[in-house]
Amino acid sequence: MIKAIEDNDVDTVKQLVLKERVNLRDALVRAIQCYCYEIVQVLLDAGADVNAINKDGHCPLETATCGVDPKFVELLLRRGASVNCSINGTTGLSSWQIQCSSNVIAPQSSH
Repeated sequence: MIKAIEDNDVDTVKQLVLKERVNLRDALVRAIQCYCYEIVQVLLDAGADVNAINKDGHCPLETATCGVDPKFVELLLRRGASVNCSINGTTGLSSWQIQCSSNVIAPQSSH
């Protein structure tokens, strides 16, 4: 599965998801790290938990906020990602400093 993700091989990922029980938790984070937007959608449609923490201690939203295209953040938020997903005390959006005028939800100031 990871090799197919790294190769951005959407068809193989779809086949693997349909044929066998795969670790969607780790696959989702890896697909985000590899900038594979369509594969992220496939994994979410297959039931990947948008808030699951992978074996390395990362949640999808935290991964998406670390320099990945903001469309990944938007997708995860639309699919129910918790902005309070906490890894070692750091929430998924706490380090996201992107100022955007699109539909992506950015952290609000506490004024």
